[in-house]
Amino acid sequence: MEFEFDLNEFQSELKTFEEEQRPLFPPLGMTCPVEECPNRTHFRRFGQLVDHWIDIHKEKRKLSKCKSCKKCFKTKASARKHISATHRDNNVEGLLIDIRVQNRSYITPGNTLLPRKMTQTEERLRQREEEKEKRKRLLEECERNPLFDEERVTRTNATVNRDEVMVFDENGNAQRMRLSLKKK
Repeated sequence: MEFEFDLNEFQSELKTFEEEQRPLFPPLGMTCPVEECPNRTHFRRFGQLVDHWIDIHKEKRKLSKCKSCKKCFKTKASARKHISATHRDNNVEGLLIDIRVQNRSYITPGNTLLPRKMTQTEERLRQREEEKEKRKRLLEECERNPLFDEERVTRTNATVNRDEVMVFDENGNAQRMRLSLKKK
């Protein structure tokens, strides 16, 4: 009996499972999830957190080094700029070396995982849920509003346009109402 399996398929499935275990990056941003990290900056964008993670929570860091003067740079772009400006050499790529060095400012993340960015599907689902909650709060506000006449209005269609709401009665007559949405 021969047992055969596709290693690439297994690795792909494992990677997908590991991705799903990572926490989501919140839409309003977050601070670094590593408790020992002294950086309490609020990262509004996912890319900012990833840059911080690479700078602080990776043991090894990738640098670009100039062969001519042995200077090291965090980014390849800054190394290219240095070579073309300082050494006036057209063979920029020939003078660049990528090296991996020990990160001096390394702080171990322990068991903390780098959050993952929402997929487009997850983002659309979150936005849909948010809009549903907004409509629910709006309808509750309409019902609490003294201008709302329950006897006259049997069916409510609320269309949101900034802070104005159109409430329709059974005859199709509309009444424009200004509401203030309170965030909970």
